[in-house]
Amino acid sequence: MKRRMMYLILFVQTVVIAILIFRPVYFFSDQGSQSETVAKAQDTQRKSDHDGAEALQLHIPLAMQKASDIKVERLSAAEASMEAVAWGVVLASSGLTEARMKLDQAQQEIVQAGLLVDRAQQEFDRLSLLWREGANIAKKAVDQAQHDLDEAQQKRKAARSARDTLRDVIRAEWGNDLVLALEDAKGGTLSSVMTGESRLLLIAEGRFNEATVALAEQPDIKMSARRLGVAPQAEPGTGKATWFWLAPSKQLRTGQRVRLIPAGLKHSGKVRVPESAVVWQAGQSWIFVQIDEDDFQRKAVQLGAPVGGGGSWRARLLWIV
Repeated sequence: MKRRMMYLILFVQTVVIAILIFRPVYFFSDQGSQSETVAKAQDTQRKSDHDGAEALQLHIPLAMQKASDIKVERLSAAEASMEAVAWGVVLASSGLTEARMKLDQAQQEIVQAGLLVDRAQQEFDRLSLLWREGANIAKKAVDQAQHDLDEAQQKRKAARSARDTLRDVIRAEWGNDLVLALEDAKGGTLSSVMTGESRLLLIAEGRFNEATVALAEQPDIKMSARRLGVAPQAEPGTGKATWFWLAPSKQLRTGQRVRLIPAGLKHSGKVRVPESAVVWQAGQSWIFVQIDEDDFQRKAVQLGAPVGGGGSWRARLLWIV
């Protein structure tokens, strides 16, 4: 009897630890909802998560739910104009500034090497002409001028090779579009970034040339944004392709999450939940749905725009994937 009691205590402790690690502030019941989205979630509740792994389920007795302050609410349908949202982050501009300085220095070295080649060529041509015309010029002086010319040409070749290698390194980090802009003598599309008037954003959206950017934590703060070019890196945690965007720097700070809102809106019925119920893991947003009194299942969701949720909590419209 004592051994069974010890096993029971160990099992309860394990469940509590799992709850503390994975649980959001809210869980949601999929029973009695009127929305199509919730009905779809019920039909697919036994399928795998979006990443191919078996769907995560938790068994939490009712008494433990109360003790852990786990709140359960019904998923409520909400009809609204939904914005097609893409998420991104504000990048540090110091890397671009450093890359611009290195490219400028490499170009200056090529120019200086070119001047040395021109001087060596002129000296070789002058001495060669005097020697052919029988002037008091030793053949040794002509040979030395040829050697100096060859050496100058090799230095220019090495400078060009170093510039090309540097360009490849910068292209691997910033993409070809930004490399071309960095090499523009007038600054090109990056001139405002260099002067601190704009900030560079990395966003998983490249279908639009212009859009609106809003701060994730302060959705009321919005600003216009312009697409610059393709980014070589994928979005962390998702593998989605990304693009560089440009936005005014006045209200942007390095590392802030932003959402990009294209001009087109679509009217659709979604589900409203408080933001505190959303769990982020591996770049994906999740909620936990109650499938039975004591059983909860993790569901992948796509977040929409923030909306009024009533009471003191902020809410988002979302749909289950």
